Amino acid sequence: MNKTWMGSTAVVTGLLLAATAANAAPANSSASDEPSIGQNTANVGEVVVTAQRRVQKLSEVPETVIALSASQLTRAGVSGLRDLQLVVPGLTFGGTGTQSLPTLRGVGAQPITGGENPIAVYVDGVYQLNSSILREDMPDMQDLQVLKGPQGVLFGRNSSAGAVLVTTRAPSFNFSGNVSALGGYYTGSGGSHAAPEVGINGFVTGPLLGNVLAGSLAAGYDYTPGYLTDDVTGQQTGVIRKYYSRAKLLLEPTDWTKFTLAGWYIWEDDQGQEGATSPPGWSPGDYFPGSITAHQPFHVSYDPGYLQGKVETKGISFNAEFKLAFGTITSITALNHTHAEGGNSVSFTHSSPACFTSLRCIDITYWQIDSALSQEINFTSRKINGFTFVGGVFYYNASVWNPSFTQNAPRGTYLIKNQDYAVYGDLTWDVTDRLTIEGGLRYTSEPRQDRHYANAVNVDPADVPTSYDRFRTKTYNSLAPRASIRYRFLEGLNGYFTYSEGSRSGTTGVTNTVTNPPFQPVLPEVVRAYEAGLKYASHNLSLNGAFFYYDYQNKQQRVFLGTTTIDGSAGPVRIYGLDVDGVARLNNDFTLSAAVSWLPVAKFLDYPKAPGFTYARFAPTTTTVIGAGGVPVTCTGFCPGFLGSIQATFNATGMRVDRAPELTLSSTLAYNHEFDPGTVDASVTVHYSSAFNADLTGMFRQPGYATLAAQAGILLRNSKIRVSVWGRNLTNSIYMTQTLTSASGFAAYYGAPREVGVRVDYKW
Repeated sequence: MNKTWMGSTAVVTGLLLAATAANAAPANSSASDEPSIGQNTANVGEVVVTAQRRVQKLSEVPETVIALSASQLTRAGVSGLRDLQLVVPGLTFGGTGTQSLPTLRGVGAQPITGGENPIAVYVDGVYQLNSSILREDMPDMQDLQVLKGPQGVLFGRNSSAGAVLVTTRAPSFNFSGNVSALGGYYTGSGGSHAAPEVGINGFVTGPLLGNVLAGSLAAGYDYTPGYLTDDVTGQQTGVIRKYYSRAKLLLEPTDWTKFTLAGWYIWEDDQGQEGATSPPGWSPGDYFPGSITAHQPFHVSYDPGYLQGKVETKGISFNAEFKLAFGTITSITALNHTHAEGGNSVSFTHSSPACFTSLRCIDITYWQIDSALSQEINFTSRKINGFTFVGGVFYYNASVWNPSFTQNAPRGTYLIKNQDYAVYGDLTWDVTDRLTIEGGLRYTSEPRQDRHYANAVNVDPADVPTSYDRFRTKTYNSLAPRASIRYRFLEGLNGYFTYSEGSRSGTTGVTNTVTNPPFQPVLPEVVRAYEAGLKYASHNLSLNGAFFYYDYQNKQQRVFLGTTTIDGSAGPVRIYGLDVDGVARLNNDFTLSAAVSWLPVAKFLDYPKAPGFTYARFAPTTTTVIGAGGVPVTCTGFCPGFLGSIQATFNATGMRVDRAPELTLSSTLAYNHEFDPGTVDASVTVHYSSAFNADLTGMFRQPGYATLAAQAGILLRNSKIRVSVWGRNLTNSIYMTQTLTSASGFAAYYGAPREVGVRVDYKW
């Protein structure tokens, strides 16, 4: 029998057994039953979410939603959004440089010029253009929701895979706050370097003017000298330094109006996540005497100054809310600005003079500077005669300035401008007390303007050069429908079927100089999703299961034409699978949560000209090229030709998409008990992923792996101080977070190694 099927069956069976135990468990009368986003240990069936832009019980939302509170994330070892794959099965991270390229249920982003993330990220209702937000820590996070499947109607822009909704803590009229300090230690095993970590963050809130004006301030700092080793010097490297701040003002002049002004500044220098390792023989440096190339995970060998990954994010938002007799009107205005600066030796070697001057060993520095203005007005009605309506309008205006340099010489700059005008509506009708029908539609118009500057050296987008060699425009219009039917079989047991669509923005094709005709645009990719599921909720149990089927069209992907690679479309792609998640309170002390995503099929139906290289297992070849000093070199596999390897093409039809493991699961066992000295809590979280291709060609194959996180803490009676010990990746698993396959070399980036530490929290 298939091992994946056996694993899936075991997880589902375990949840059902836990459900039986949970239904027999006594209630904990000492805790509050107030519903909240994320799991409430007193009543696990009363979880509420805002997945449909209104407050609902999770069991009544006709789609798959993972809702987690900040405390759950912290105790599961999630230190930042990038760690979400450890608690959200079906989510796999990848990326290039400072950009994050996640995949959800097999739908993921590819690094194409002008492309955007298919997983829409919202922080306090504000859409985030730059995917680098997924790298950042948010110490004032209140809760998080991951919506699986297309969200084209209610969340619209670039949500073909799903959406991540982050809510940060709001100001309060009660004076309160907290300070947390941690000390961690990377143990230095498995090839990594031993290193300390220190961090501190805090949050304070309270009234500023009676019961009318309140404010809050959150700030944090985190530092480690790095757990990487520089093979050139033998010294420790990979510094990670992060700053975070967010301030809010809350004005409530009446009981039906509320205004929130927020500003934030986030800065990080994350060299640890930028350090990449090239397998033996896969870097041009391996063929040039005098070059030094690292081949062991957590070891690097870059040219001086080219290991960097700095990201600065700042912005301001204004939220106005009016609660009227017939519903709530909300307006969100925001301005975001991000400056990302990256650098790497794309041959992933400390190059010799011969390798450097021959342009086999290449160093690249790049910037991405983007600004985005967004305005959304949303209306959520009260239920009137069984009807509830959610609708609104959305406006978005963004620019991305993307200069890059090779060997300190300009290699081209792109200025990408795009706008989004959208109107949407979603109607829910409770036909009977058991039957509910929902339907929605969103119309979007997206004008785009892209320019290419061949020799621009100016990196200030406010002073754009007047001359450019290419200018292309394109407008994409689309309709995204959604329809669902939900039936309540028993109290707390709902079944549903939902059809939904979502799209990822197309591009103008400004980079496609060799297509016929030239500058062919890249069409928007569209996911048409069918999902059927059951949801059960009781005082001690929440259990959800869903089967999904995706018709994935125009997947944005690199396409090889025989002489060069272009940005294009691949597919169609067929995806289907099963999601199951549940939470069971086993007794007064123990709570078990588990989630599994099974993706048996995620394959290209038609992709005959996928791009590859001579090292790819699909096209092994023996080639003679000119090596160092003009000496011919005969090689099989990777060949250090001009700019690296020789490009090739292969037929990927029928192949599995990259970064789409067949089975992923996460489970947490939590303990909480009140003793005479105080309250003791502990938790253990395990994450497992089956093997998958980290890139399309299969040159990088990630074996199956598991990680383990654990923590235990005590809150002394009559004390406001909690002390805990914790560990992340206690299995010290080595797993790839991203890869780079290019004509200049191949390399893999790895997740953080084992770390243990102590944390002290003080609340007032």
